Amino acid sequence: MKQTGRSQAEYLAYLSQHDEQRIGDAPAQQVSQRDIRFGTHPGREVVARAGQRWKVVRSFMNDRCRWMLEYQYNDGQENTADRDRFLNSLRLLPSP
Repeated sequence: MKQTGRSQAEYLAYLSQHDEQRIGDAPAQQVSQRDIRFGTHPGREVVARAGQRWKVVRSFMNDRCRWMLEYQYNDGQENTADRDRFLNSLRLLPSP
């Protein structure tokens, strides 16, 4: 980013570094992480677990802001179709 001298990917990594550390009040451990894209925008998906709770966090960057979607579920209660529908629901509208 121009103001910090970091690339968008570096800035996203910096902002995402704490996404996986807590689920509610419980400390969580990162299970996986992968780079993703939303159109031309770089992103990152982090999966974390705290006991019986799981969360999937997707973060995306553009020049000015960060978008973040978070989906949580309990062991044995994940609905893959609902998770994918929610995490893929982000849409950007053109500026007026």
